[in-house]
Amino acid sequence: MGRRGSIAPHQMNIICHRTLCCSAILAIWFAAIQADADFYNDGYTDHPDVLTRIVAAAQSSDRFKSYEKDGIVLYLSSAKYVGPLKASFGTIHVAYLFYIRSSLQGAKDPAHGHSYLVFLDQDFKIRAYWPASLPNEDISVRDNGLWEGNDLIFDYSNLPSHNSVIFDGQPREIPKWNKS
Repeated sequence: MGRRGSIAPHQMNIICHRTLCCSAILAIWFAAIQADADFYNDGYTDHPDVLTRIVAAAQSSDRFKSYEKDGIVLYLSSAKYVGPLKASFGTIHVAYLFYIRSSLQGAKDPAHGHSYLVFLDQDFKIRAYWPASLPNEDISVRDNGLWEGNDLIFDYSNLPSHNSVIFDGQPREIPKWNKS
């Protein structure tokens, strides 16, 4: 019999098992938070793998592919599914991508972040993008419109005649393409 306050070997195995299980659950939870993949308050999608498809589309495009060149690395740091919009030419999936461009090793210049609002077709091909400020967490999809906070940017069911809007203080063309 052990001393009072000591732990028997079989009790230690139970404690270790519970600690490992809790650690694994916490690791998965933190990973989901980091990836913005929880879909809380996001638009409905028919594709449970929507974030995977968005990242794959970014990596297969020339414009958004991560790379390493001459000691500089550009990589996707986070991706967020904003939601779907319905247009006359099909479903548009809207996503927010945040990239980090490293500085040269040993350089005094810091790494830089680059954000984009991307518009993907129903087959998850990137068809258009808008550069975005850092951070831009107020972007949402509601009632078939793209919103920034409480301000409607555009609505595919009621488009302006001039086909452009102001986003991030810059004029941006409303994404449109031929029905596939």
